[in-house]
Amino acid sequence: MVCAGIENREGKTFIGPSVLLSSPQFSSILLNSPQFFSVFLSSSQFSSVLLSSPQFSSVLFSSPQFSSIFLSSPQFSSVLLNSPQFSSVLLNAPQFSSVLLSSPQFSSVLLSFPQFFSVLLSSPQFSSVPLSSSQFFSVLLSSSLLSSVLLTSALFTSVLLSSPQFSSVLLSSPQFSSILLSSPQFSSVLLSSPQFSSVLLSFPPRSGPLARRL
Repeated sequence: MVCAGIENREGKTFIGPSVLLSSPQFSSILLNSPQFFSVFLSSSQFSSVLLSSPQFSSVLFSSPQFSSIFLSSPQFSSVLLNSPQFSSVLLNAPQFSSVLLSSPQFSSVLLSFPQFFSVLLSSPQFSSVPLSSSQFFSVLLSSSLLSSVLLTSALFTSVLLSSPQFSSVLLSSPQFSSILLSSPQFSSVLLSSPQFSSVLLSFPPRSGPLARRL
């Protein structure tokens, strides 16, 4: 078998990240290997090489194993979500909204991670990527964890409500009134938020009793 790679000083050839990640066997063998998470994710080279590799998002995110293995791995929350590259690479990847947000494991795995809010909500990409994604509302807002976790999170009011996309996207979402307004936490968290009056009340209602009243 012929494989491309880079020769070191001893003249030995090793497979580079561009060859390994673009290999058809990558998703079927590497992702199925127990060592992938224990060695690769804990390696100092993981964040600098794998996450910065163009092939990472195109191969790993499009792999059938991503949702079944990657998201269900205990290492995902402890290593990947704690990685500085998570917000800059993962959230900027085109596959994030199409694969990760549409994954059945998103609500059950990602949303149950304590790191989800501390990393994702505090990320500069939060307002530009997930909020503009059509999957964000269909998955996140329909999650049972929305009222118990998201609305009680301090980051929700400080980041989400202060986001420019809040009034244009979240308030115009069909799920907002049916789920968010019917949540027990709505009055205690949202109404007590300083951002509520400045953002929500400044949103021009399109129709309904409130529009006629104003």
